[in-house]
Amino acid sequence: MENRRKFGKSALAVIGIIYLILGSVFLVLGLSLLLAVPGDGRMIGGIFAGIGGIFALLGIIFLLVERRKNRQALRLLEGGRYIEGEIADFQINYNVSLNNRHPMIAVVRYADINGVVHVFRSRNIYQYLDPSLIGKTVKVYVEDDSFQKYYVDMSEALSQTIEH
Repeated sequence: MENRRKFGKSALAVIGIIYLILGSVFLVLGLSLLLAVPGDGRMIGGIFAGIGGIFALLGIIFLLVERRKNRQALRLLEGGRYIEGEIADFQINYNVSLNNRHPMIAVVRYADINGVVHVFRSRNIYQYLDPSLIGKTVKVYVEDDSFQKYYVDMSEALSQTIEH
């Protein structure tokens, strides 16, 4: 079975793309004003170029952070080391809204051999989550026993739901 998963665009990636586009437009406009217009136009060009540079830089940083998260998830999937956790709950992520709908996050619990309960949260899920999924087991890919770096793989549980 192939471990390549398709990761959707997160809010950070969308903001990064928007910031990068707007920053690039402002940067080009500002540099054009700096070179073409004498006098006060140079100051306006400098302001536009400065603001554009800041926005473009923020957009690049946001996109790099998102790329790093996706690469980490792929690395964990390719490593193949996972534990099986039980879906305990679904929570609405009110911090993100797409077409006036909020994504859901699956809360997955895992009890280790010492009886310590570990709680993991999935990425944003924009698909309908049926309450009957609570109690099902899903794979949580982990890097090591500290469980600091993990990826909750909801693809098997979500493959049973088809939206029309």
